[in-house]
Amino acid sequence: LSRTTLYLYQPTRLTSDKNELNVLLGECNSYQVDFETSLDSWNDVIWGSIDVYIDDEIIDTLIIDDTTGNHASLVLDDYNMEDLTPGEHELRAVFTTDDPYTKNSTTSLTLNVDGDVKLELPGNITVMTTDSIVIPVNATFNHKPLTNGVLTYYVNDNMVDTLDLSTGNKEITIANNYDPGTYTIRVDYQDN
Repeated sequence: LSRTTLYLYQPTRLTSDKNELNVLLGECNSYQVDFETSLDSWNDVIWGSIDVYIDDEIIDTLIIDDTTGNHASLVLDDYNMEDLTPGEHELRAVFTTDDPYTKNSTTSLTLNVDGDVKLELPGNITVMTTDSIVIPVNATFNHKPLTNGVLTYYVNDNMVDTLDLSTGNKEITIANNYDPGTYTIRVDYQDN
């Protein structure tokens, strides 16, 4: 005669009301994401918590109990997304519970972040024709310095160089192969 113990775990599902969310920062907007937990076999409330992350940084913990039912909402705004850069980010929610027979669950959605990227050049750059040309730029997003993305520099609409902001540099130096005169400098930004 042989005996063993059988452990049966209840699968839990965590769902979100969105798969994707377009976010515009710097405009005092807010966005709500609703989450729901459920068990496959019955409608009981599963006590636990939902940890919410953006790109692996925890931004909030939502409580699930008898007062909330199996529902919780997160409000996203300029404050809890202030460190995001333009581009695509992952919002991930992880439901955990102390119930030893209930399995944890995860869901995620894509955040498409946009906003006002500001590129500030000096008013005028004056150099001698024998000197290299240094072009500094102050690149900000949501009132914070940009730390990723690529700046493309143009002189009279001719591309002359690029700068990867992840290097920490805030200026480029280009060779002065220009005749005396007045030139227009333009800088464009592209997120990674």
